[in-house]
Amino acid sequence: MEDNDIVRLEDLAAMRAATSRTARRTLLVAALVGPAAGLIVLAVVYLLYGQERLDLGYIAAGIFALLAVPQFMHWFRHYRSISRQLDALEIRVKNGERIYGSQAGFHSYR
Repeated sequence: MEDNDIVRLEDLAAMRAATSRTARRTLLVAALVGPAAGLIVLAVVYLLYGQERLDLGYIAAGIFALLAVPQFMHWFRHYRSISRQLDALEIRVKNGERIYGSQAGFHSYR
C-alpha cells in the first residue's frame, strides 16, 4: 500500500460534502417526481376525458403522489446509512488508525 492511499480527515470532509450534495438532490427528486407525475396524469385525464372523468384523474394523481413516499424513505435511509459509516470511519481516523482508501467500503442500509 502507498502512503498517498491513506484516508485523512480532509478526504473525509470532502467525501461528506459530496455525499451531502448528492443526498439533497436525490431526496428532492424522490419527493417531487411522484406528485409531478400525478399532475401530468391528471392533466392527461382532463385533456382526454374532460371534466366528467376528473375523479379518476384525482385518484390516479393521489396514487402517484403516494408512490413517492417509499422512494423518499428508501433514499433517506440509504444516505443516513452512508453518513453513519462516514462518522464511524472518521472516529477511527481520529483515533490514529491507519486506513487505506482501497480498504474502506460503504454499503447501503440493511
